Amino acid sequence: MDKNKIGDKIDDEQRPVFTISIAAKMINVSVHTLRLYESSGLIIPQRTESKRRLYSRNDIKRLGLIRYLIEEKGLNLAGIKLLLSLIPCWKIRKCSSKDQKKCDAFKTMKEPCWIVKNKCDLCAADDCRECPVYKKSASLDEVKKLIWCEK
Repeated sequence: MDKNKIGDKIDDEQRPVFTISIAAKMINVSVHTLRLYESSGLIIPQRTESKRRLYSRNDIKRLGLIRYLIEEKGLNLAGIKLLLSLIPCWKIRKCSSKDQKKCDAFKTMKEPCWIVKNKCDLCAADDCRECPVYKKSASLDEVKKLIWCEK
């Protein structure tokens, strides 16, 4: 069973509570923009059984980071993907060299690990929303720490 299904116990930061329209208002963008971020792979909202998108506080934090990088730093979506691809997920997840050779996140470093198609065996079966790399990359300070492998 999916750990993040609505109604299951999860921490408050990860609990999906905001609809797409509320999330859009919270960060002052359109619903279409949130869908664009999702189709780009920068955000993975929780889905209800009826396929409604719900966003957690951590998702809102991630959306704030995306907006900051676009508005304040002048990055486009491709630039944000490239920045997030610098996170060495293989070190964080402690992937073996065999796993690294299978994984596009390690081989190409063009997209964040949760977006790539070819993943190592360790990550292939995982829910990317639950991945420590995805969860921790919602703020600029955390992204910096992850890139530099700091605690």
